[in-house]
Amino acid sequence: MLLLALTSNSAQAAADRGLKLDKATDPARRVALVIGNSAYQHAGALRNPEHDARAVASKLRALGFDVVDGLDLDRRHMERAIRDFARKLRGAGVGLFYYAGHGLQVQGRNYLVPVDAALQDVEDLPFEAIPMRLIMTQLEREQRTNLVFLDACRNNPLARNLARSMGLSRDAAGSGGLAREQAGLGTLIAYATQPGNVAADGESRNSPFTQALLRHIDEPGLEVRQLMTAVRRDVAQTTHNRQIPWDHSSLMSDFWFVPKTREKSGPELAAALLPACDLMLSRNALTMPPTAKDQPPQNAYDCYQQALTLDFANTEARKGIAHIEQRIAEQCDTALRRNQPDRARIHLDKLRQINPESAAADELEARLNDLIALMERDKQERQDAIDRKIAQAQKEQERLRQEQERLRAEQEESSRRAREAELARQKLRDEQLRQDEQRYQELKQKMASIPEPTRAPPSAPAAPSPSAPEPEDPEKGRPLQEAELRAVLSGNTMSGDNIMKGKQLSIFFAQGGAVYGAPTKRGMSAISMGFGSKKIGDTGKWWVAGNVFCTKFERWHGGRKACRLMYEKDGEYHTYTTARSARGAGVLIEKFRQEKGDSRGLAR
Repeated sequence: MLLLALTSNSAQAAADRGLKLDKATDPARRVALVIGNSAYQHAGALRNPEHDARAVASKLRALGFDVVDGLDLDRRHMERAIRDFARKLRGAGVGLFYYAGHGLQVQGRNYLVPVDAALQDVEDLPFEAIPMRLIMTQLEREQRTNLVFLDACRNNPLARNLARSMGLSRDAAGSGGLAREQAGLGTLIAYATQPGNVAADGESRNSPFTQALLRHIDEPGLEVRQLMTAVRRDVAQTTHNRQIPWDHSSLMSDFWFVPKTREKSGPELAAALLPACDLMLSRNALTMPPTAKDQPPQNAYDCYQQALTLDFANTEARKGIAHIEQRIAEQCDTALRRNQPDRARIHLDKLRQINPESAAADELEARLNDLIALMERDKQERQDAIDRKIAQAQKEQERLRQEQERLRAEQEESSRRAREAELARQKLRDEQLRQDEQRYQELKQKMASIPEPTRAPPSAPAAPSPSAPEPEDPEKGRPLQEAELRAVLSGNTMSGDNIMKGKQLSIFFAQGGAVYGAPTKRGMSAISMGFGSKKIGDTGKWWVAGNVFCTKFERWHGGRKACRLMYEKDGEYHTYTTARSARGAGVLIEKFRQEKGDSRGLAR
């Protein structure tokens, strides 16, 4: 429900009512408080109150009211707006209050609901809602004419909460609308619908009540009670008689928003419009918001232009436009100093629109072009720096790529050389093995030609076929001949070290031709020397044939004879045997040391 309280306190009205005006009262001064609450936090949001309040505030300013307005106010801001309104009311001849939003009545008292109100029970009311009596008290402090319009009778879920908490019906708790408010002398109160009924929010931009009020409020010569009659007729027609606006009055004289007088001249109309223009200028509403067609001016420039249309020679309007031009030029200058060319261009276009021949606009245009050129140079320099960095990065990347290619080539070359060296070493090893194999075969053929003795005693061995003495080898040493072999072996123990495998074996060569062999105390098995598969000793016979000594054990070497050459070098005895394994053939070197007699008890 819309509450509009208009107090018109003219000298004639005061005289008609028999009231004595305060010496400071100005009968022509009009003050209004306009509040529209839509965005409720704990109740259903309303679509129209914000639009209603904006339209009413604009209309009242055009009618010469000093308007205190507020949209979607919580309790703290509503109280502040009421306090500001009360201060401006001092000495005013006309006071007006308009409210659109949720309102409710509890036990015959009306309350206006801020957007942050959370009402659960009746004890919350003093802390969450604004009592209507607070506003009426401010209006009635001085002798003036008051008008109150309430568009606050909408269906209210907060009132239903109170009804449940109080155990009352919905109408008893106040969810059905507002109660009749007692009006003081010189006051008219208008409701969007009858007391206790619910008003519609409306399907259009404004509620039915506010739409009708805006339609008739500025009709010349329409007295306020006649205004309410016209509003009542339009609302009833729009809502098909479901909503009937209602009012009660204690006015002592007639009041017109626009008195029906003689047609004012253009200069008079322009002069009446200038206060609203000056107010917009003070609020810095220079060219925004835009003014819709057939609507009152919404910004200072449109307002002064309308004044000039009514009175082309009006100097105050021209001064106002000059002030607007100066402020826009200052805004453009500020944007230029802040290096904001886009914002400066907007202000400059506005300045050209106001005064195409403005000298300030020419100077600002030149500065704007210089700023744009400077920023373009800076942008180009930054881009050039970025391009240089990119080029350097690409150059460095190419250098790294070439370095990687060089390292890869070097690695491949090193690998190739390593493969060639390995192939050369393998070829050398193969050649050495081939030579060792050839010498082994020659030695094998030579040993195969030596006959096996029929009897063991070395004193009468089978006479071998004479062989040519083995030449001395610088690496192996001097080969031992037959007499030396007999002297070294006969009756002595030979402890052998396998140089390639690091194993040891002891063999006792008895003077009678018998031979005894066993692993050493280090626990090496016979199989580790290639002599068998058990960790046991073995017996057999031995003999010397020319410069070769031979052995034949019962189990070692598979019972086959084994003949070797023995070399002496630097006081040590060595044999060289071609050994074969899964990895290929190689030379097995055995180093022997002589121990007198059966030093290890092998014959036992």
